[in-house]
Amino acid sequence: IYTSTGEVYGNNCSPFNEEMIPDPVSPYSSTKLMAEELIRTFCKTSNINYTIFRLFNFYGGDMPEHFFISQMVNTLLRKENFKMTAGEQVRDFIHINDLTDALMKSVCRNELYNDIFNLCSGKNITIKEIANMIVKIVGTDAEIDAENLPYRENEIMEMLGNPDKLRSKM
Repeated sequence: IYTSTGEVYGNNCSPFNEEMIPDPVSPYSSTKLMAEELIRTFCKTSNINYTIFRLFNFYGGDMPEHFFISQMVNTLLRKENFKMTAGEQVRDFIHINDLTDALMKSVCRNELYNDIFNLCSGKNITIKEIANMIVKIVGTDAEIDAENLPYRENEIMEMLGNPDKLRSKM
């Protein structure tokens, strides 16, 4: 089992499905796609089964602070304003418990062998909407300082996955 990333789809039109031709836009997504190909080639030539999951944005407790949601929560809990972009990016978030449950259920599932699956919620939300929800949950006087940061040069503005292929097999 290999965990890749939904970022390999790049700027394809979302929702992303596994039949799309990948279009990575960063070194991270390029190396993930290269690893997918290495795994597929090695496993085919070695007669070994594999399953590749393309993970989308995940969240949950005890996430490292460099993840967007935990960075925001920790900043607001310190009663500091959180600087971010205008937040127009659309993302597909999946809770870490749902992600790990799916990974655990996939072990030794023949119907998942030798294939690629999106591991996502299939639901879209903007970064700005997430930020507003977090401010309400944290209940702080600190604020979201939107439009303070520019978008990354290679920003994927809409990253929504289609989970139907995996759901049909599990």
